[in-house]
Amino acid sequence: SFPYHHYLAAPLAPLGVALLSRGISVRIERALVRKRAQRRRQTIERGVAVTAYPVWTHERLERPGTEPHPALALITFDADAARDSDWMRYLAGRCTVKPSAFRRYRRRTLPLSQTDGYTVYVVDLDIFPGYLEDGYVSGVPLPCLAEPGERGGIELIPYWLVFPIQGQPRPQERGERV
Repeated sequence: SFPYHHYLAAPLAPLGVALLSRGISVRIERALVRKRAQRRRQTIERGVAVTAYPVWTHERLERPGTEPHPALALITFDADAARDSDWMRYLAGRCTVKPSAFRRYRRRTLPLSQTDGYTVYVVDLDIFPGYLEDGYVSGVPLPCLAEPGERGGIELIPYWLVFPIQGQPRPQERGERV
């Protein structure tokens, strides 16, 4: 009655540890994906339409792609400043905030001395190339939904929801839910 099962189990132990750790990491990853999706829904429910003016974009957003990448952009909730897109573009071109470690939903206020007294924020924005008409950042302002205030989420709106294809009815006109 020699315990042969010990000789068989020993080589399989590392495989068991690897499978267990992979299972744990998959569960953690799924929980993070659920948390991000819940946060996105919250931003969409509470958000208001804003236009984001890119200050800096990841180099991979300069050509068509499929993976999301970070960017810095300017937004404002002030109606007077938001109406003046030329001024916002000018401000984005002058912005000296440098990219640092990306933090989803980070929002920093520009000094009022740089913004003629208007409250303008620099935000960290995830850009999904599939949400852009050309598949890359082409210098046009980006439609977003953002939670108003000093803090809150911001999400890029897919271009086809904002600018429907010429001659095609909007989803609401076809009786579809957006």
